[in-house]
Amino acid sequence: MPNQRKSGNSAEEDALHDTLLEENDVNAQSKSTLDSKSGISDLELDRSDSHQNTRKNRTSSLSLFATVLVFGICLASLIALVGTYIKAKNKFAPTKEIISAKVPEKLKGSVLELKGIKCGWELSPDLEKAIPPSMIVPVITIKETKGNDGYLQVVFKDADGNIQGDPNTFQFESKNNAFLKQKGNRLKVRSTSGLNNMLNFSSYKIADSKSLIGPWSATIMESGSNGKWSTLSIFEIPGDELSSTDE
Repeated sequence: MPNQRKSGNSAEEDALHDTLLEENDVNAQSKSTLDSKSGISDLELDRSDSHQNTRKNRTSSLSLFATVLVFGICLASLIALVGTYIKAKNKFAPTKEIISAKVPEKLKGSVLELKGIKCGWELSPDLEKAIPPSMIVPVITIKETKGNDGYLQVVFKDADGNIQGDPNTFQFESKNNAFLKQKGNRLKVRSTSGLNNMLNFSSYKIADSKSLIGPWSATIMESGSNGKWSTLSIFEIPGDELSSTDE
């Protein structure tokens, strides 16, 4: 009997041992499967994170590029607007005349040549008729003129650059070597507007170009038969009185 019990116990122990071995194998397989799934899951998470990071980097790069592009367009537009403004300003801005402080003794253009030029002031012969009355007016005398058919124009301006007096335009004929109405190549041009009293002229004469009244200026221009004017000279009118011998 004892041997039978012993044999029975041994069989039970073997069965129990086999059962434990099977459970260990199942547990090992389950753990291996779980580890495998966990590894796959971790790998998928890593891939997902990497994909998201890539998308973020691409989005950041695109945003930076877009920002730079917009900034570049705005800067180019600003430069274009400034350039347009400067061009428009220069186009419509009044051209500043370059005025010489000295009266030229002679001038030579493409049409006419002038010699013996003098400039100053003299008493107005039309004092009573002038409105407003001008007691002393600027005058230019030209001793000799020669050249081609064309026109000569003299313009007087005050210290503010405003034209004073009536237009002074003279036609020159090369055939007769003379101005059409003057019947000669000598010319005297007198303004119809000037200073209204001798006190003002005395102030102009003493201070000359530093005077609060002056300086006045004279512009001499020429034109051919095409009617296109060109400036020969612009100069200050000195505070000198011209006598009748200067005619």
